[in-house]
Amino acid sequence: MSSLALSGSSALTATSSALTVPELRQSAQIVRHAQENLRTEIRDGDTLLIDFFAGTGGASMGFVLAGFKPVLIVEGEEKKRKQYEDNFKTKYGYDVFKRQENGENEKPYLVYGRTKEKDAIIIINLLKEKVGGKNVRYHVHASPSCVELCNTNRTRKILSDREEKKSTELSDSKGTLLWTSYVLSKMKEKFGDNMTWSVEQNRSLAGQKKKKDFDIPEIRERFPDHTANVWDFSLFGVPQDRKRAMLLDIS
Repeated sequence: MSSLALSGSSALTATSSALTVPELRQSAQIVRHAQENLRTEIRDGDTLLIDFFAGTGGASMGFVLAGFKPVLIVEGEEKKRKQYEDNFKTKYGYDVFKRQENGENEKPYLVYGRTKEKDAIIIINLLKEKVGGKNVRYHVHASPSCVELCNTNRTRKILSDREEKKSTELSDSKGTLLWTSYVLSKMKEKFGDNMTWSVEQNRSLAGQKKKKDFDIPEIRERFPDHTANVWDFSLFGVPQDRKRAMLLDIS
């Protein structure tokens, strides 16, 4: 994702040829509203965005254009964090998850299975400090790794000492899902009905192609009322031909 991020009408360049004049005007109005929203401090009534495994902000862009305000991201790669900053230069800033390094050689921007309890506490405390006593709603979007969950990569996977070591450090796809489900559950306990969440994953985790059930027992246990489905993102203007599973808690 390039730095077109909310830079005036240039954000519409890629699709302008396919839009009518009224649609262009409406799109420009949406971009201007998003720009104004990013320039204001947190206010009562805001819906705040927390983006887990944010990358450069592709998902955040959609939420921002819908009126959400990014306040916290979790992203382990420095280059992606810098690009995210270029894309979303908010006046009052957003926090980046960071844990203090310790004797277990935990890298400060990465999340690990063994750190999920303290990571949840760090995230909740960051939000409490940033929001204060304001009356807001929270939405958490997570895009945990799906590399090892794709059918092609599963058949190619070779078990080795190195692979087994990696899997304990949440570089594996199932690990990031389990970390996500734990932290979401703790945040839900804290914020209750003032919080919703969405998780994007590889379609293979939605079970058989025609099923809507998301076959991860730990997530089923923590979120028995969630909704899951497979969506063709190209139908929503995304420039790629792939289908993704989405879990939603939007009650």
